[in-house]
Amino acid sequence: MAYTWTVALLLAALVAVTLAQVKVSPKIAAIQQPIRRVYPICNHQRVVVCANNRFALDLYKNIACSVDGNMIFSPFSVSAALAMTYGGASGVTAKQMAKALRFYNMPWYCNVHKGFLALMNLLQSSSTQYILSPCQQDLRRRRLSFECKSHINFADLTQTYYLSPAENLDIRFDTANSLQHINNWVASQTNNEITNLLTALDPGTGLVLVNAITFKGEWVNKFDLTYSGPFHLTCCDTIQTTKMKFGCGYPMMKHGVIPAFDAQILELPYKGNKVSMYILRPNHIEGLAYLENQLNLAILNAAISSMTAKPIDLAMPKFSLSQTIDLKPILKALGMFDVFSAFDADLHKIGTGNAKLWVDFVVHQAIINVHENGTEASAATAVGVCRVKRATPPPIPYDVDRPFIFFIREQTSGSILFMGRLVKPEAAAATAVGVGKGGDFERFVGMKPDQVFRKG
Repeated sequence: MAYTWTVALLLAALVAVTLAQVKVSPKIAAIQQPIRRVYPICNHQRVVVCANNRFALDLYKNIACSVDGNMIFSPFSVSAALAMTYGGASGVTAKQMAKALRFYNMPWYCNVHKGFLALMNLLQSSSTQYILSPCQQDLRRRRLSFECKSHINFADLTQTYYLSPAENLDIRFDTANSLQHINNWVASQTNNEITNLLTALDPGTGLVLVNAITFKGEWVNKFDLTYSGPFHLTCCDTIQTTKMKFGCGYPMMKHGVIPAFDAQILELPYKGNKVSMYILRPNHIEGLAYLENQLNLAILNAAISSMTAKPIDLAMPKFSLSQTIDLKPILKALGMFDVFSAFDADLHKIGTGNAKLWVDFVVHQAIINVHENGTEASAATAVGVCRVKRATPPPIPYDVDRPFIFFIREQTSGSILFMGRLVKPEAAAATAVGVGKGGDFERFVGMKPDQVFRKG
């Protein structure tokens, strides 16, 4: 019996040691643990900026085909206003808008509205060099319910992600004063540069989504000489225009060559080095059409990343542009059809009970003034929703003496804020004027991203 117990104890000890050395299979362990789905981390801001910039180039090409001569618009302003509208869309309407706005190929785990919120928070940030200060409002039509049964209330969406508080307007019974109120708001957010964004307002308008953005920047390298110089409209047609030049020395500026565009690119930074103007100058006098046709965001971003600082002997026109654009046909050309149809539009997320909503108009206005000290630019978009230093090589000549593309880009996010082209500058007197280095003005960059005007 003693022998039996000894054997039993030895076997028990052996089994215990064996079990202690056995490792559970990873596959079995995985089965034993509860399954947890891990979602990728999404940089919403970066994804939205990429979509916005793709839309910017699409918009540029389509506007360029419908507008003769000079052009100026703010793709950011248009994107922000339409993104709010997109927040109230469903079904085919939402799919068409997403495709046109370049939201359709975003990762499924990224959110458009979170991206805009992050981007606006960035653009609102201030420093000792510049200020970005938004001001939004949500104006609604009285006695018209905007409650909606969807999981996200439209008013909450615009206020949470687009910083748009609410206000009521009596559009139906006091259309004239409502129109004036909207225009006054835009004027106040654009330093009175845009005072008449809307020229008329239908009493049947349910709400108006408005975005305004202003920019005021001072060059890091100011021009101290203006003179009358040539600008080649074509190989056979040249005019004299007021051009700006550095009076002494050649500042170091980032420059690059883009063989795919058959063009060169130059960066003109504003003080603070957070915002810059870029000039895309075709290598050939009549090369603008080819450059516009070849515009591609991936190539453009790669070119910007590879630019290097070089001494630049820069001469460029002094110019001012102003333009109002009816974006409805442009957006239809980009595939945004249903939202403009009283029969097909699906904007039920905005609410208004059983009422049918559709977009009646999308109006955009932008101005820019480029001079010796810097740049001022403003833009506004309205969406009307109806119910139904070392030793350096010789300087590189960079005479902007032919039609060119320009755009203003916020450097941290890469967001294109303004974009346009100069085909024919104003003729000027042939007198050279020296401008002193004094007279600096306060640098101000103001962004008033989004306001929602609704029928009161």
